[in-house]
Amino acid sequence: MIRLLNTEEARKGAEQNIISMLEAARVEAEPVVLIRSDPDEPFISILMQASRESNLVFLGMRIPEENELETYAREVTEVMLSTVSSIVIRS
Repeated sequence: MIRLLNTEEARKGAEQNIISMLEAARVEAEPVVLIRSDPDEPFISILMQASRESNLVFLGMRIPEENELETYAREVTEVMLSTVSSIVIRS
């Protein structure tokens, strides 16, 4: 399961959250928390690089705000078309 964050400070909590979700789902997987080093690098580029050797990606995604539904839907579609098999988890 991959989680992308903007700051290092949130890493420990995010890792524990992923571990808890995986345990609850009884899924054996490696939690991966990535910290964005370049604020301008698109999420899809980071995801493609991080998951290029994966068979299955568990991807935690937030619930979008009402005013961003179209953009968010477009981004989710791009993610699904650019990765191997993926499971999206609300987080």
